[in-house]
Amino acid sequence: MSVYDFLRTVAAQLGDDRPGSPFRRYALKDLVQYYTEAMCFVSTHRPDLFTDFVVMKLATGSYQDAKCCGCQNVIQVVAQIDKDGNTIKDLTTTGGSKADTTRWYRAACKSTASGAVTLITAITVTPGMNGVFEVSPPVKPGEDVWVKLKCVKSAPSVDEAGVLGGAGTGSCTFLPAIRSYVLYRALQGDRHAVGASVEAQNELKNVYTYLGMQLKQEKAQENE
Repeated sequence: MSVYDFLRTVAAQLGDDRPGSPFRRYALKDLVQYYTEAMCFVSTHRPDLFTDFVVMKLATGSYQDAKCCGCQNVIQVVAQIDKDGNTIKDLTTTGGSKADTTRWYRAACKSTASGAVTLITAITVTPGMNGVFEVSPPVKPGEDVWVKLKCVKSAPSVDEAGVLGGAGTGSCTFLPAIRSYVLYRALQGDRHAVGASVEAQNELKNVYTYLGMQLKQEKAQENE
């Protein structure tokens, strides 16, 4: 589903989707901003929905920053691999984990280089340091060392041009919560609609309800 079509359905709920002239009362640029805010909100409360496998070439030395691949938060350094993705060494028992996350569904970030030389013996992932971690021994200059990470990706953001250009919503898993958040923000700023303030707060409650229901359902399925 495109973001534009999704926002058209939101506009319809707001009574602002006349044939040939949508987004008259609630401007498209504002709804796009609310949509981006909603993505950030959902990713904060349900980071597992934005978790990826990421392939990364390490920099020289011990200090590594995975934000080059859009990795907002490193959960676990899974394995040392070669440039083709073949596992050289399992790193899940070397201290490279700080949390359990079970959903991985987006494409990996990968570039090209020659094979790895240094064998990693220890990983330090410090909570609160976002995409930063350290490896031991340090990577030597001129060596190509690759690792596979589990990490939380930054929430996707779009602008009005991207929406008009056909940007998609991606996974539909969290769209009900996104819809309610966009409605909440639109109604929150509407001083002329009768009862808008109350409706806005109800939509915000719906956001938390949808996210909570989804998490409960996922845990139930995992326990089956």
